[in-house]
Amino acid sequence: MKKYFVLLGCLFLFAPAFSKTVTLYHTSDTHGFFYPKNGRGGAAALAAVLDKETNPYLLLDGGDFAEGTVETQRSNGLKAVQLMNRLGYDAATVGNHEFAFKDDGFASLVKKADFAVLAANLTDAQTGEYPKGILPYKIFKVNGVKVAVIGLANQNPTKKPASIRFPNRSRRSNKH
Repeated sequence: MKKYFVLLGCLFLFAPAFSKTVTLYHTSDTHGFFYPKNGRGGAAALAAVLDKETNPYLLLDGGDFAEGTVETQRSNGLKAVQLMNRLGYDAATVGNHEFAFKDDGFASLVKKADFAVLAANLTDAQTGEYPKGILPYKIFKVNGVKVAVIGLANQNPTKKPASIRFPNRSRRSNKH
């Protein structure tokens, strides 16, 4: 029995030598506001953190990035996408505010994104397929590690586009 504990102990001792690290960075609900507040935060601070990161990483966003500031409003959200492209986002999902610019605006956001736009629960109202440029998930290979990222869109858009459909949500029965 002692031999097994010694063997197990050796495995745990040497395991870190074979382990791999992947760092995940995540933003959400930025609403196009990439400026620092009270001297803290903002896109420049995020860029500085990413520049100092020594581990391979993924940069993700949980949605609601396209509407909120004057810049994003006047550009139909494109200024937020441009900044996210410059920061090197790997993927983002769709929040309710990405629909604020109707069908054409939403399609433009997706088209201009250099990152994956993920929404497994979003389909084209006519075809039933994912809208052009939308993926349900993406598998990234980072530092030799496969990382699966799935996106789920907010199902209560601020301005529901006619071309987008959300699957019916089934009501759970109270019966067990």
